[in-house]
Amino acid sequence: VMLGGITGKSFEVKDEFPEYLKYFADKKHKAKVFGGSTYTQQNGDIGKVQVKKDSTKNSVTFHVSLNDDAQKYDYYKIVYYLSVKDLEALHKLQEKAFKEENHICRLTNTAYFNNATGSASFDYKYDVLDKKLLSEKDEIKKSHIAEFKITVNPGALKIHNGEPYDLTDEFKNLSIDTASINVTINPEANIEYNISGNKCTFYNIPDQTAVEISYRARVIGEKQVEISNTASITGDSETVDEKVDIASNSGGTASSISLNLMKYEKDHTS
Repeated sequence: VMLGGITGKSFEVKDEFPEYLKYFADKKHKAKVFGGSTYTQQNGDIGKVQVKKDSTKNSVTFHVSLNDDAQKYDYYKIVYYLSVKDLEALHKLQEKAFKEENHICRLTNTAYFNNATGSASFDYKYDVLDKKLLSEKDEIKKSHIAEFKITVNPGALKIHNGEPYDLTDEFKNLSIDTASINVTINPEANIEYNISGNKCTFYNIPDQTAVEISYRARVIGEKQVEISNTASITGDSETVDEKVDIASNSGGTASSISLNLMKYEKDHTS
């Protein structure tokens, strides 16, 4: 919170925030006051900040006592921290975000000082589907092997009306090592998969479960190769797209099926 027009040696600021959040402080994260000009407020150790929390109203009040008269600086800044209340609050926030467009929920907190108010907003996104390339480019260049991880519904929300769903994973210039496929699901369940053409499909994933899928794949090609694959569930998709250098005289050691899997890239709006 940045403030101007301060007089005297003390003042109060109240901050109200969404129900999912709470004021947070520990040894490294404490409310502090800084002073300075219009453009920067970096001068610290200029006073003390006392904090009064009101959990019933999702608010906190900062009482600032300055070492010197407020006229010493044109502007003051209070730095403080908010965090998610608990796991129950996190689950509610995830549920709210999932229902919003692009699974993004906007959170706004508002500060009050005398008759003035100011608000700040930030976006929380629930990543119902996430895909990452875990291998570094240098590793891929030497081994010809790329490792991937897919994360689905990490909060175990109801994302498909309680019904099972399928996940498809399509490839370009990659060949899956089927022995490396590992599926971790919570709560536990048996997930079957099948590779056909340019696509691997994981069948009947139970709703309200968190799923992680990892595997290794051999890169097909030499010199500079564009690898990409797209994981998709109903209404959501995530693409990994990367250009890697492959040394023509190096070889991989991991087992892989002798199949060149090709795919097209599907746009993903986040």
